Amino acid sequence: IDVVLPVVCVLPAVIWAVGIGGLVFGRITIITSAAPVMVLVVGMSDVVHLVTQFRHELGRGRDRLEAIRVAFREVGAACALTSLTTFVGFGSMVFLPLPHARELGFFAGLGVVCAFVLAFILTPILLSFGASRPEKAGARGPLTGLLAGVARLVRPHPKLIFGLGLLATAVVLAMASQIKIENSLL
Repeated sequence: IDVVLPVVCVLPAVIWAVGIGGLVFGRITIITSAAPVMVLVVGMSDVVHLVTQFRHELGRGRDRLEAIRVAFREVGAACALTSLTTFVGFGSMVFLPLPHARELGFFAGLGVVCAFVLAFILTPILLSFGASRPEKAGARGPLTGLLAGVARLVRPHPKLIFGLGLLATAVVLAMASQIKIENSLL
């Protein structure tokens, strides 16, 4: 459920941003078509932070409603500030002399606001469903087991992992130098 919850909370924001932007500008361009992905990424992070803190509070023995309250108190301000700065960043694009960039800034800025509002309305509602008793502390899911296995594999070989990371970076940089940059919109 924790994987689906961010999508359920943010997908309407994407639809609203594209719908309202399409109504305002009368079109969706190849440039503005990038806005939905941007809104999904930014909006989902708020929900992920809220859900993670909620699960942490459940692990501490709080009941669901108290865990929701504490989670919002702990990460709410940080989510609000990151959404505000992201909105300002996208919103500043509306002052650019390029029409497509202005439209992208409008679509993405509106989507960030919608995603933030929906995250803080839908997330507590959806988290409130379920048993009110605390979950077992230390409960392990498949992702926790997978990450523990990766840690067991990586921990004994830090120099090897670092070296492989450097090698991969060098290979990617060499490959990137072969990219032909093409900027024709035709």
